[in-house]
Amino acid sequence: MTVRCVVLITDLGGDAGSVLVSAYPRLVYAITPSLAIAHAVPPSTSSFLQITEGDPLTASVFTRRHGRLFEHPIRHATFARLAETVSGLGLDHIILSSSATMSTRVSTFLSTLPGRSTIQVLPSQAHLIGAAQYAIELNDRDGVWLDARGSSRLITRRPISYTIHRPSRSVFDPDEIVLAEVVGGRPVLLAIDSNVHDIYGDVIREYARRRLNARGTVLVSPHDADKSLHQVERVCEKALAVGLDRRGIIVAIGGGVTLDLCGLAAALFRRGIGYVRVATTLLGQVDVSVGIKQAVNACGHKNLLGAFYPPIACINDYDLLRSLPSREVAYGLAEVVKIALVRDAHLFDDIEQHGAQLVRQPASCSSTVARDIWYRAECLMLEELSVNLYESSLARLVDFGHTFSPAIETNSQYRVPHGAAVALDMLLSTGIAVRQGLCDASLFARLARLLSALQLPTWSAELLPAERLWSGLESSRLHRGGALNLVVPVSPGRATVVQAVTAEGLAYGVAAMREHAIEQEFSVSQVGAA
Repeated sequence: MTVRCVVLITDLGGDAGSVLVSAYPRLVYAITPSLAIAHAVPPSTSSFLQITEGDPLTASVFTRRHGRLFEHPIRHATFARLAETVSGLGLDHIILSSSATMSTRVSTFLSTLPGRSTIQVLPSQAHLIGAAQYAIELNDRDGVWLDARGSSRLITRRPISYTIHRPSRSVFDPDEIVLAEVVGGRPVLLAIDSNVHDIYGDVIREYARRRLNARGTVLVSPHDADKSLHQVERVCEKALAVGLDRRGIIVAIGGGVTLDLCGLAAALFRRGIGYVRVATTLLGQVDVSVGIKQAVNACGHKNLLGAFYPPIACINDYDLLRSLPSREVAYGLAEVVKIALVRDAHLFDDIEQHGAQLVRQPASCSSTVARDIWYRAECLMLEELSVNLYESSLARLVDFGHTFSPAIETNSQYRVPHGAAVALDMLLSTGIAVRQGLCDASLFARLARLLSALQLPTWSAELLPAERLWSGLESSRLHRGGALNLVVPVSPGRATVVQAVTAEGLAYGVAAMREHAIEQEFSVSQVGAA
């Protein structure tokens, strides 16, 4: 064994630990002297000696093999014994981290070593922080690492990449090759929303016959009340029955419920098979199809069971939106309003100008104006999610409208659809922001007018009594790691996160919604009388 480096580290008390934590809070483990020194040694060094002065003196020889560090402690270490251990090894580099008071003892020890070595002197704190910086670089590499405490660390990063396709013609047009190219001849199970099947079933089957290696079809209930593990199991049973192997792909065709539960089925079946989304609703295209979350309802809670599981690809065919009923366009627009209000004031303006027309005439959902709105909403969602795909940060702007809405949906036994619940949540959250002085009351009024124009609710009996909403707050707090992270708007295109809501603030928001609803009813009755 050739020791190429001697490392001495002393005087590690005082503020060294706190300085390191403040400089690199994610590397708290590097405070330990052994690990800090081990990371500080260049990776080209195959072995080195570490000495930590104290009572008693401790020392270890470290060896590096295949990217892993192994520690060999030297028992009953003394300077004299260490001198004997390293005698004749031809040391060429010494890293010395020591206080000035220790210089004499260290120099005495070094003088006993044969030959002349290059000595690098570093203050203790600078040494630790430098070691932490090196640890960041080291731990960005894939592989197996053994730290100085003997713990093995496996690091592997699987790159995530998926494409959202927007075909130039109908996705099920026999001449459109996007879906066929995405699956690439692999065996396919078609999981189709039953409502979509009623409209496009024959077209889908003909496309599958001509373009896909389709092994079978399973119909999925699109209702939130049926978004359950039972449906996931049905999809998996069908995949098993048609002989789908590990190369197989589930192609989910439908709205948000269908995409969610089929994604979870793909994540679970044979520990994960391919999954392609063909979103047929506006909500599915601008929201569900963008991320990698798959979930179902369970135990009385919305989306309690799920997984992060990226699809192979998503296909958003805007022409499919032309067949939607007005209410489904409105529910999807709730998600567009959500991202616009927290990210893009110009998009919010465009929804105010064109949204009502899109709801009244769903056939216009594939127009140039509509395509521009949908595309911008998708891109904003992608920007928000791309830096936080696995939600390492639980304070997310995309959660605007999603704090109270799960409780509203479950309390209503899902009679209030998701898009409607998001609309109610956004308005309530904005009312709370007004009460806390975070935004002007005019924004609340503006949002209420827009939601009404989009035929989205601004009031529901599910908001009373207001105490019922506390369960939604607490459930969201648990889902977000103990922090409330209530997203509220500050102005169009800008938002902030609130960590505390009082009963009085919640009651204020509910009262403001009720007052708006009463004023709206009065206005409608007056117009009718005229």
